[in-house]
Amino acid sequence: MRRVIIVHGIEGHKNENWFPWLRRELEARGIPVWCETLPSPDDPILNEWVETVLPQVREGDILIGHSLGAPTMFRVAERLAGKKLKALISVAGFQSEPNYPGANRIQRFLKEGFNWKKIKNSAEKIYILDSDNDPYVALAEGEILQKKLKGERVTFSGRGHINRWGETKTIGEQTFPEILNIVLQSAS
Repeated sequence: MRRVIIVHGIEGHKNENWFPWLRRELEARGIPVWCETLPSPDDPILNEWVETVLPQVREGDILIGHSLGAPTMFRVAERLAGKKLKALISVAGFQSEPNYPGANRIQRFLKEGFNWKKIKNSAEKIYILDSDNDPYVALAEGEILQKKLKGERVTFSGRGHINRWGETKTIGEQTFPEILNIVLQSAS
């Protein structure tokens, strides 16, 4: 059975943002979800993250990466060795250094160029979701990802980093119905 794998970003964990909500929504529809807190989320190491996610990925899965989870997802896609994903979904993702405090912790994920051809060929469908007012990721990053991956881009208005702060600026679980619809459409 096809699964959804959610990869969080730096300083993140499995119970933040819209991840628990999406997991509940998908599991209620019979779609299994893997979303775990990756090792050392405050000071991530590329190989540790990739080696944690890669064994979870199976043929036909849907892989979602939020923030630093997107470059992690790209690194996983480069190493799939013939497995074909149903979809790759980048949420507030990037391929060059973001405007983030302590960006040196992120640079190790980006210093080697990406194999865009392998990444593009790893999935039947690719989505790039971004926001016009992300404080960390420039809007141009979504344009670059769209061009390199030939993916479908959705740019939201006023959604920030598409995380728990979102539109409301309040802490708490956030829903994200647009990604639910994309996942359900991809899973069918």
